[in-house]
Amino acid sequence: MISVRRTVPTLLLATVVLLAGCATVEESVEDEVDERVQDNVDEGVEKTADKVEGGIENAVKCAVGDDECIEDAQEEGETVVLTDEDGNVKRDENGDPVTASDRSAGQSGQQDPSSQNTGEAVGEASANYDFKPGERTLFAEDFSDDNVGDFPRSLEFRKGSMEIVEWKGKRFVRVSSAESVFRVSLPEELPKRFTMSFDFYTEEWTDNMYITPLDASGEVIGKNYFHVGGGELGVGTREDGGVKSLEQSRKGSNQIVTIRIMVDGSYAKTYMDKKRFANIPNANIARTSTLRFDISRLSDQAYIGNIRIAGGGRDLYSALQEEGRVAVQDIRFDTGEATLKPESDETLKEVATLLREHPELDLLIEGHTDNTGDFDANKTLSEERAQAVKATLVEDHGIEAGRLKTVGLGSTQPTAPNDTEEGRAENRRVELVKQ
Repeated sequence: MISVRRTVPTLLLATVVLLAGCATVEESVEDEVDERVQDNVDEGVEKTADKVEGGIENAVKCAVGDDECIEDAQEEGETVVLTDEDGNVKRDENGDPVTASDRSAGQSGQQDPSSQNTGEAVGEASANYDFKPGERTLFAEDFSDDNVGDFPRSLEFRKGSMEIVEWKGKRFVRVSSAESVFRVSLPEELPKRFTMSFDFYTEEWTDNMYITPLDASGEVIGKNYFHVGGGELGVGTREDGGVKSLEQSRKGSNQIVTIRIMVDGSYAKTYMDKKRFANIPNANIARTSTLRFDISRLSDQAYIGNIRIAGGGRDLYSALQEEGRVAVQDIRFDTGEATLKPESDETLKEVATLLREHPELDLLIEGHTDNTGDFDANKTLSEERAQAVKATLVEDHGIEAGRLKTVGLGSTQPTAPNDTEEGRAENRRVELVKQ
């Protein structure tokens, strides 16, 4: 028998909310959570697993293109049988069920029987990942300068129970009350083009987070908001005339995921890990210098960490063509070391793709640090970090070494004052310079 695995929304992540009028998030959270919970429970009942007959015993059934289902099953060591959009098992010319391994073989040059007449391709989930992190840091906090057990000094406490914890090798703010609120103050209003990202963990999909712009008096401004919660990620509205675009996901509970937001004028896109969810041309997100984070927690625990808000967000090639250089903030290293963090992988892949698509382009990789610590040690560290980036591009991505040069400049070329954490975070960077 083949047991069926369906995509049931289990996400509960973050909700980046840019809400309307004077109606507060605190007043709306309870009703919205109740509605989301009931909607998703109803959908979960409708999608209860059933049994199908045919060819591979104890296999998991996943729809063609549902890469999350396929990857999750394969990680658990299960065989995956592919189905069409109607849930029917796909079969090859001999009548045997088509498996995910058959599909992988098709990618390496053989005909993929599951994709005939469908036009779908493996990797569809990440094909639309076009997030470009902002180059100019407005706020960056990984809580590394705070004491475990404290509330972060860079945030303004408003309500609830929150504390810094060490967990899974990182620092997070752990939320342990039913509703918690804090504010983030920016040095300036959000610009026309900005990005936001943070790591989030929740045990259950019934948690919600809202991020709301406030005016100078602390009142909510704006009409539309980003929403991740109740198994959804996208943009909603609190008033008539707004927009609503919410996409469902089965991913999110009981694992750390990264939520990313990219806004350009009225356009907004939201992402979870490597998948884009919402893509809204008329989001019309309000610009402000104060953001309020509201977390409504129904599970036992929720965590938020590695918060970054930045201005800008262009693709690398456009930036290089326009200015001849680009600061790459999402290439990150262990503190005081030249060891690349895993979250740098996606940006390094983007740099490698850029170089493959433009064989005429050579790059100088510059390493930069803040002014914390010894001057000479910082210069050496910046040189080692630039070399680490080059080594990864050459060894892991096959880029010709002769196309890449490196230099370490230490703290000699700051782009922001070093007297704030945001300024120091901006100065700790890798820059790519067109040669």
